[in-house]
Amino acid sequence: MNQFAQLRHQIYLDHAPDDPEGYRCLAAALSQSSEPLEPVLESMARLHASVQASDESDGHDADWLASMIRSQLGRSPYIDRYLADALCQRDEFAATLRQCATQVELTGAVAAVAVGAQLRPFDAAWVADQLRQHRDPDILIDVLSYASAAGLVELEAEIAALSAAEQPWGVRAEALSVLHELSEESTPEVAADPESPRPQLAQAVFYGDPSRMGKGGSGGLGTLVRELGVGLAQHAIPVLTLVGYDSKTCRYPLQVEQRLDSNHEVRRVPIYLPSHNPAGFLRAEHRIVRATERALHGEHHRVVHVRFLDNASRAVAKVASSRRWPLVTTLTPDPHRNLCTPEGHINPCSAEAAREVFNRILIGDQLLHWSRGLAAIGRNAFAHELIHYFPQLENTCGKVLAAIDEGVATTLPPVALDPAALLCNPQLDLALTPQQLATPLIVSVGRLHPIKGQVNLVRAWAHSPLWQRYNLVIIGGDLDTPSGEERAIIDAIRAEWRAELQGRLCHLPAQDNTTVRAILAWSGQRQPTGGADVYVCASLKEEFGLSILEAMVAGLPVCAPLRGGPKTYLRHGVNGFLIDTRDAQVLRKELCALLTRERTDCSALRALKHKARQTVEQQYSLTAMAAEYAEFYRRVAAQPYEVSS
Repeated sequence: MNQFAQLRHQIYLDHAPDDPEGYRCLAAALSQSSEPLEPVLESMARLHASVQASDESDGHDADWLASMIRSQLGRSPYIDRYLADALCQRDEFAATLRQCATQVELTGAVAAVAVGAQLRPFDAAWVADQLRQHRDPDILIDVLSYASAAGLVELEAEIAALSAAEQPWGVRAEALSVLHELSEESTPEVAADPESPRPQLAQAVFYGDPSRMGKGGSGGLGTLVRELGVGLAQHAIPVLTLVGYDSKTCRYPLQVEQRLDSNHEVRRVPIYLPSHNPAGFLRAEHRIVRATERALHGEHHRVVHVRFLDNASRAVAKVASSRRWPLVTTLTPDPHRNLCTPEGHINPCSAEAAREVFNRILIGDQLLHWSRGLAAIGRNAFAHELIHYFPQLENTCGKVLAAIDEGVATTLPPVALDPAALLCNPQLDLALTPQQLATPLIVSVGRLHPIKGQVNLVRAWAHSPLWQRYNLVIIGGDLDTPSGEERAIIDAIRAEWRAELQGRLCHLPAQDNTTVRAILAWSGQRQPTGGADVYVCASLKEEFGLSILEAMVAGLPVCAPLRGGPKTYLRHGVNGFLIDTRDAQVLRKELCALLTRERTDCSALRALKHKARQTVEQQYSLTAMAAEYAEFYRRVAAQPYEVSS
């Protein structure tokens, strides 16, 4: 057990949930700071402890919170979020918020905290003044959120004018959403029948879009969500997937509703995000709550499932709690397991990194507490890893637990397209030449993200003898309208190009899952001269690796990272290869040692490929995964409801 896991257990044993000293110990370990603790971490620890305390606060607590509002509001998004929790429904602090609102620079923060705390300190006149005065889109969004939360129907004319004004699209979209919501204020919500004969599953996806696999943030999770929806249809469980649509930076048109099949609907939720990452979700948690409430207005869901330990999941969980819908959380060992060195010592973090990690750890604890059902990836995850980071799992009375292996479809799709034409398409700026197709391929599929290691793979291949024996095919990313993150990786890949690599390197934009699997099937059946095609996942770590499983089913020998989930199903040299992917230099050495002519001779790989396919068919099929999830959701829906604080 590493130092961090030991600390978690010690704090769990020695400190009650309302004891700030336990949270201080955790924050101090993350930041490796001596006394006094970094001020923002100190505030987070004390505010979080106050939320865990009983509802009967003494006068000292009230005085301290009032001083926190006056001195700290607006200084850090972390403090603002934890302040909103501590002030929740405590009307005695409305006057203090009104005092802070006299400072123009605090307008956005005070509106956001009021929304998050479910307080209504401002009247329509104040809101109208702010909408007229401010031009900052973030401030306007937060003031609009307050108008919506407070039900200020008398402001419809002002908000309508804002929606028609020359404003960023995200501001106008928010104004229109608020108008729609206010128009429904006087209409009673008609509750759906809670005794619906079929369990209804709502799940939230804020990293990517299941209809845009491989583009932006849409990676394996998008594929999993889509394919699982198909599998759950066989068990009469209709699925609604909420997809976060960043109205500030999204470069593709908004299609609010899309039916992936008769049993699976995608509903996109426009949210103005400061950034599309955990820090952005933190700042926008109150916006995500409002957007989720709008998206689910008038509906009843038997189960709500969140899959990440971040503020977006927390926002959706708060909506589920307010409507008394059972919550399911997929517990993951991240960020916990990455906090220590290989020797087990806690790595010191910068102040900002410590705040982010501390926040996510506390969110994980809250989601665990609020959830009626807990899911884990991998059948041994609870016993082998999660228990080290979540000591609360020692007592899960009343909760439904399920450790489920992820799965993929094991039936190969018909190759109805021409993979060779796709890879040799002259309109690609990096394409293979037809004559090079006789050479074996290294294939890698995934969204473009630093953690996926595509740049390291290109460098390892281009600066070693591998480029003379193998072509390299990268599949993933939006090459037409890339995000900033995608653009940086696209440029870094192209920076490695040189003349002798002409026709040997292909970068194919993201394809739908059927096309990707068809390419993998074609590649797995080829018999090129001088070896066999191989699949390489160069991720620095891989949570599980659906694309790896798909390559195994397709008959491709796979090379997968040592860090993360693949080691749970790969046995080195038996059904695949485990490699060190920490950087380009190490990856180059690993691949050069592994992909020798002797080891990649087709006859030598035949048994390995057979064993790989057998592994997936017997243990990681989509059919088995869907059946386990269906039973899990039914058990969760059948549990009696208990209110969680």
